[in-house]
Amino acid sequence: MDALASAVVSDLIGRCLSFLIARYQKHAAASKLGRLHRLLLRARAVVEEAETRHITNRGMLLQLGRLREGMYRGHYVLDASRRLAAVSTRRRVLAARRRSSSSSPYFDAAAVVDGNNGEGAVEVSGDSMNELQAVVDSLEAVLGDMKEFVVFLGGYPRVGRQPYSTYLHMGRCMFGRHGEMERVIEFLLRPCSLPGVLPITGPPEVGKKTLVEHVCADDRVRKQFPLITHLCGDELGDGEYDLIPEHQEHVPSGGGSLIIVEFAGAPDASAWRRFYSSVSNSDKSSKIIVISQTEQVSTLGTGQALRLATLHKEEYWHFFKVLAFGSADPGDHPELASIAMDLVDELKGSFMAANILSRLMHSSMDARFWRRVLEVVRRGVRANYTAFGEHPSRLPGRSRLAYLCGAAEDAPLCFYYDWRKQTGTWRPGPAQSAELPKVTLQDVLDGRAVPRGEDKMGVLAWRSPIPPYYNYVTNCAVEAAAESLAVTRSSYLKRKRLR
Repeated sequence: MDALASAVVSDLIGRCLSFLIARYQKHAAASKLGRLHRLLLRARAVVEEAETRHITNRGMLLQLGRLREGMYRGHYVLDASRRLAAVSTRRRVLAARRRSSSSSPYFDAAAVVDGNNGEGAVEVSGDSMNELQAVVDSLEAVLGDMKEFVVFLGGYPRVGRQPYSTYLHMGRCMFGRHGEMERVIEFLLRPCSLPGVLPITGPPEVGKKTLVEHVCADDRVRKQFPLITHLCGDELGDGEYDLIPEHQEHVPSGGGSLIIVEFAGAPDASAWRRFYSSVSNSDKSSKIIVISQTEQVSTLGTGQALRLATLHKEEYWHFFKVLAFGSADPGDHPELASIAMDLVDELKGSFMAANILSRLMHSSMDARFWRRVLEVVRRGVRANYTAFGEHPSRLPGRSRLAYLCGAAEDAPLCFYYDWRKQTGTWRPGPAQSAELPKVTLQDVLDGRAVPRGEDKMGVLAWRSPIPPYYNYVTNCAVEAAAESLAVTRSSYLKRKRLR
């Protein structure tokens, strides 16, 4: 009897201690999340003001980059805590439904969700408490070092900008490359005795050409280089290149020339030497920007190459979240935010996928539809792993496979393959004059245009609203999906063997 009483008392004491510890941890987490929220408001104010200024100081740009990284990381941790709370709430509701379904026909799922785990709730697990503290400490340290930054910021001229909201502005501007853009502009405006060469490298679709187009559109660059020429690397080998564009009859006086060279593969060393010698003899104030996916072009530079990488997950989440939710607050839609974070984990930093899917999800703020989008995206990722053994973001555009669905319950599940990127204003390229499909992706998703039987249909998936204004085109099929998968797989493996 004494042993039983001792066991009961020990159990009660253990439960009380667990309750007190959990309550303390919950209070501590709420306090830290409150501090984080206030720090994020301060960081946002500084970043938004800095983005309205032409900052040229390298040290200030590095500080601004650190502050942006800390801000994106803080938002990610805050949204991840809401995601955890949404998942916990959903699990409790489902468990309560299962328990009550056999005992009582009267069950209110809302009663399971208390005031701390409802809309806008946050939750921090034991593993993420240290990360939360690290984010708060890091952001406090960065903001503490920004006093001189804010003082010097007022000395830089403002950038002209349309009064877009954050949602509209982010959809129509280059995201996450402000520091890189200022670094390129600094290189171009720096005086030199011989033509300077800046290689820009990176994996596919990270924004290399977009960065260069925005640099070329900058007023400071256009004033310094009234002549801007675009060349393909293949043109250097045959020597048939003209540094004066067809639409320009003479080289403007009082300025240098900027030459953009794009290499599809490894550069020809002898052809490059001849080209560089020709440029040096004609205009020593010229500057050359080299764009390529291969790291071999780094040896062509007169200084350190600029390598673009995919966005960090925190930056990418911020970009996707703003486009998907628009003016809505993700904190008011914890279930949607949780689904969106799961989707971002599947996309692996693809700008094209983020733009297409965020606009698709923004069209219907319905949790069932968002879950359906998540499931079909996962199905597409599995199809790529089955066919090629790789994630679609690592595959050439023509080899990627995808599934997409519309918001309607009876919307067809279509299969998309053979993705192509056609040029808009980017020069040169034969695809510029190619005719675009009349059917858009939205037409297919809304059910206004659906491929029949074994037919495939060309679809305009997305038109980029920022330079170089790429058009993304794909083929769409329904019943012929399996056959298309087999053809695409065989052609991809054949090309891989030939490399």
